Amino acid sequence: MLGNWTWADESTVTTGKIADYPARYTVDDVTYDYTDVEGYNAEGHYVERMVKITVEPAKKEEAKLVQSKSNRLVGNIPTTYI
Repeated sequence: MLGNWTWADESTVTTGKIADYPARYTVDDVTYDYTDVEGYNAEGHYVERMVKITVEPAKKEEAKLVQSKSNRLVGNIPTTYI
């Protein structure tokens, strides 16, 4: 996510094509008053909002690229014997 935004739970796995997920924006609540802002958490110093995301399946070309990159991981280095 951009700027001060983060996912509330970065381990969450998306489960559908369109869904709402909680995102948090870290705020400067020393300088500004957020007490009337919906989703404001004074203890955590953030504003939490539900963000609608859309998940689309990867295109064949993108899937091939991901697969070819995974074949180059450290565990898959070819060994040459002399």
